[in-house]
Amino acid sequence: MKVKVEMVLSTPATQSHKLSMRSAAKALTNNAKSINIYVSKKNERNITASFSMKNAAQYKVVDLIAREFRDSLHDYEDIAISF
Repeated sequence: MKVKVEMVLSTPATQSHKLSMRSAAKALTNNAKSINIYVSKKNERNITASFSMKNAAQYKVVDLIAREFRDSLHDYEDIAISF
């Protein structure tokens, strides 16, 4: 399944933020080549990771995904997960 994690940071996204997002996605993905990290051009505080995961019930993995990304980026203000 395709997963998209959007985070709003307290500061503009840096290379360190991108690496942290990639690390979190890599811990969850079943295909490292599916990972894509990008920063919004409209607001540099918005950073997004998209990646694929093994199919699972969304309600069973949403806490796992949130925890992995929250632990990787401590200076975030908001997080949204979509499938």
